[in-house]
Amino acid sequence: MLKHVLVLFSQRYNYRTHTGIAAYAGRTMWHVTTLIRGDGRPLGDLSGVDGVLIADHFSDEVIAGLESSGLPVVSLTRLGLESSILAVVGDDAGIGTLAARHFSERAFPRCAYVGIPGRPASDLRRAFFEQVLAEQAIPLSDLSLAPVTADSPGGWRREAEQLMAQVAVLPKPCGIFCFNDILAVTVVDACLGLGLRVPDEVAILGVDDDPLFCETVAIPLSSIRHDHQRIALLGAERLDALMHRRPDAGGLHLVPPQGVTVRQSTDHVAVADPILAQALKFIANEHTRDIGLEDVARAVGRSRRFVQYLFRDQLGRTVTDETTRVRVEHAKTLLARTPTPFPAVALACGFASLAYFNRVFKASVGCLPRQFRQERRAEPEVGRKAR
Repeated sequence: MLKHVLVLFSQRYNYRTHTGIAAYAGRTMWHVTTLIRGDGRPLGDLSGVDGVLIADHFSDEVIAGLESSGLPVVSLTRLGLESSILAVVGDDAGIGTLAARHFSERAFPRCAYVGIPGRPASDLRRAFFEQVLAEQAIPLSDLSLAPVTADSPGGWRREAEQLMAQVAVLPKPCGIFCFNDILAVTVVDACLGLGLRVPDEVAILGVDDDPLFCETVAIPLSSIRHDHQRIALLGAERLDALMHRRPDAGGLHLVPPQGVTVRQSTDHVAVADPILAQALKFIANEHTRDIGLEDVARAVGRSRRFVQYLFRDQLGRTVTDETTRVRVEHAKTLLARTPTPFPAVALACGFASLAYFNRVFKASVGCLPRQFRQERRAEPEVGRKAR
């Protein structure tokens, strides 16, 4: 029997979310109506609707209305703890942890967070970002954006000027983690307006890995790959179970982030020592070759012992650790974004053999390259009917 499903977007339409929903709708008996509205008013009459997917943040009034409607409802965004609506969302704690580790690996001595206070997902990302940074004794600052409405004097320019003033007084170098790519682009604009070097003085990390934002700014933006498509697909599956009264676990279902797509905005290790900086640059440029401690020491004109001490003292890891980290990050990008065969990926990243590549990759990432590619590149097929 055909089911009428209402999909709700508020301020920001997300193509990947819609694609995940369409992938499920395409193989079952669904008619989908997409409603995009950001005024916060209750939805009113929902007669003829069999189920609702909440794809974005909405006011408490809208959520309360859906809870009292008696309709099957699944949220694809994190709601307050008091909400009874089943939710399938990204692992915000994991996103915050991943961001902190990203900056920690790059030796940034201090960080800042730009979020949306009061938004559950933003607050949770910030909390875990702070927690992991604290374990590394890295201080954290908060940057706030002034609320801007359509009739605010000065509009978005007032917001930009306020952010510029806050970024200007941050001790440098600093890594700034943003709740999403939209906020991260705002930070890039502020840094450009101040004449700051990105990522040397300020490194910027967003969330969502949306190429419409990440690859159209003057400084290409690094971003955490938030798996909107899989979240939407799993949410649609659970809504279908509710509409057909099939058993389904309630509560909160978490989908982990897929990793970080590294672009120019964080492609830097923040170190003051010029010898260490030279060594890191050599590794970044030459990691596709079979290099080791001897090659790095020769490149910077220092002894092996001195270079090894410098890495351990300043970074807390060895030359081998750093070379492996750079190689694995390169491999992750190739696996996720290209169809390059596994032996060619190993060779392109400086691994002597496929077996050695598999062993090192699994030890670093927790899975084999083949599984990593399957998880990162698998995309639902839109419009394909189930047989």
